[in-house]
Amino acid sequence: MNGNNMKIVVDVELFAENVVKEMAFCNPFYCVGASFKPPHPESWCSTSALIQNRWLTNNLHKIQWNSGHHYYCEMLEFARHIKVADATYYAKGLEKCELLADLFRVEFVNLEDMGCPTVNQLQFGNGGGGVQIACDSYPQIHNGNAEHCAQQKARLFTDWMQQQSA
Repeated sequence: MNGNNMKIVVDVELFAENVVKEMAFCNPFYCVGASFKPPHPESWCSTSALIQNRWLTNNLHKIQWNSGHHYYCEMLEFARHIKVADATYYAKGLEKCELLADLFRVEFVNLEDMGCPTVNQLQFGNGGGGVQIACDSYPQIHNGNAEHCAQQKARLFTDWMQQQSA
């Protein structure tokens, strides 16, 4: 399949030590998200990772360690399924770009370098009143809040890129 320079935005929600719990891919025509079961039992995590993970669950993305719809080993297959020849891949933040480049074995363009606003600015800016975007992975916990939902963030970033090229 040829991407004809298709632009694909990827976002993830993570636990400590870059454990991916949610991943989403969006282009102007299609947006899909997936959640992943943990790669190992929580008891295998270091004490510092356990503390960080509990903080993330309680205060940030609300995702539980043992949640997920797909086995962790399926994550790369999910990524390969979405990978398109000649596409340009985007993510927001240097750390995410580096992590995703390692996973996908393709270069990622950092949306921050393009002046992309924050998720809150995109979701609530210009009197928008809060755009709600469907979440395939964790609809019960994300409940229309894009700030910590990979799929909603990827859609907002994709829409922003579309507006920039219009």
